[in-house]
Amino acid sequence: MGCQRRADTPLNKQEQYRIVMPLGEQRQYVVYQVERLNRFGKIEAREALLLLRETAPDAIQRLRAQALALRNGSVSGLARMDRLVDFEGRTAVIRELLDGLSLDQALFGGPIPGDVSSAIIGKAASVLHQASSLPGADGRPLGLLHGSVQLSTLFVMDNGQVSVLDFGLVGTDPTDGFGRGRGAWCHVPPERWRGLHKRAGEVYSLGTVYYHLLTGRHFPEAGRTEDEHRALLASGIEGVSREYRDLLASMLDWSWRARPTLLEVRRQTKELVGGREGVLKAWTEANNALIRRKLPWPPPDEWSNRVIEVASPEVEVDEGGHQAWDDVTASYPIGALRMQGRALEDREAAGAPVSPPLVEESAVGGPLIAILSGLVIVLVVLVLLVAGVLLLFL
Repeated sequence: MGCQRRADTPLNKQEQYRIVMPLGEQRQYVVYQVERLNRFGKIEAREALLLLRETAPDAIQRLRAQALALRNGSVSGLARMDRLVDFEGRTAVIRELLDGLSLDQALFGGPIPGDVSSAIIGKAASVLHQASSLPGADGRPLGLLHGSVQLSTLFVMDNGQVSVLDFGLVGTDPTDGFGRGRGAWCHVPPERWRGLHKRAGEVYSLGTVYYHLLTGRHFPEAGRTEDEHRALLASGIEGVSREYRDLLASMLDWSWRARPTLLEVRRQTKELVGGREGVLKAWTEANNALIRRKLPWPPPDEWSNRVIEVASPEVEVDEGGHQAWDDVTASYPIGALRMQGRALEDREAAGAPVSPPLVEESAVGGPLIAILSGLVIVLVVLVLLVAGVLLLFL
């Protein structure tokens, strides 16, 4: 059961794209600005192409299931994933190219005023709630999680709207979806290190974004114990304006049960903004263009300025044209991990120790170990050669 490629048309819709330049990267993918060309080489549309780093079949199956689930339910503010494409043995996602700034880009202008920050967080919370509440074939909410709520995946458009980018392009370890860059792991909720994946984790990640918008600084990485985390939280929010401190502290609470829901975050941010609902639109009109001129864009890479041919696989969905709830959840690792997390949650509630997942080695550690191992092998071979030569002449 599930998403299947049609046997009679394995690959169709051959299209040409020109890759213009990279726009940014995450652990799972690199984002490029691309131009779709017609058969005469003229530009038909400008879009974004997310080139996946992993091409495992289960990852592709998950993305197809998720894209279909999101397409069947219209969520305002969720950047649309148009389709998956294949080219040169690689898999990529085509999505709409938005006019505006990601929040990490917006912060090049310095900390963002509290009412504007609150409006951004409230709108993002609303989008995440709608996406998580999408019903499956049996009417039950799918409970899909974004998995990577951070500055680079929240987008403020030039018209004052907020979009959530790249929904669910994550893997299966606690930090998947969160980049390796400075401060990126600060967005990981504390329970995720213990193997628990909850909707409240999205609230925590959104709280770390809120903190950064208000202060211009990364929130410290979550403490590994409750006491350590509460000490970090108390010192971290000291400099935050008292007006926003209560909501921020509740979003960043150690206990996922104590955090507000996404709907409650939306309600409280609306109260903080008050009658200034147009404040975000006014801020983007005054600042987006100015900030864009200051941005350091990523340098060209090996894919820049290349014209590529892509093929869009034709995908059918069983069960009367709609993905079954269990099928989507099974092909979506975060959903599956939420189910596995129930057993861990029961153990934790009973007071049993829960071992944290192993953290992936840094990007530098792997190559260094390989180089050192190679040197040891070379030295052993040299010693054996010298010993052999000495035995021949003695």
